[in-house]
Amino acid sequence: MAADFLERHASKLRKSAEAKRIIESEFVKRWGARPITDIRPEEAAIAIRAILKRGAPYRAHNAFGYLRRLYNWAIGTHEFGIETSPVERLSPSDLIGKRAARERTLFDDELRAVWHAAGSMGYPYGAIFRMPGQREREVGDMGWSEVDFEKKLWTIPANRP
Repeated sequence: MAADFLERHASKLRKSAEAKRIIESEFVKRWGARPITDIRPEEAAIAIRAILKRGAPYRAHNAFGYLRRLYNWAIGTHEFGIETSPVERLSPSDLIGKRAARERTLFDDELRAVWHAAGSMGYPYGAIFRMPGQREREVGDMGWSEVDFEKKLWTIPANRP
């Protein structure tokens, strides 16, 4: 069922490859061939908490969201005999905590890898990805107010979507 969901919704999920990876590794692997209708809320909570215990709160939030979408889709299609979702009454903030903005600095070898990979990309992506460690939209949405020319520093506001 998860594969069917991803196949039908790949174009709607911005990160369909990530969704597939997370659903398969965190839920399908854990629950195996059990019918999806047998998964209880406490089992969903345990699976999400296991991700959190590994020190991956962002992955836990993503996994929760993908699992919720998977069940909502299955309920909405009326194809799998599912009438309720084990995550419908679970709160991600109660289960995982508040989703906070991340801060990460790339190491020199990571920056080199990005720079070399971007060299083979065409315009405009090559130039955008040569802005070390930045996502496409971060560069595309950049405003002049974020640039301090004297310090040669670009600061991306934490509250930017």
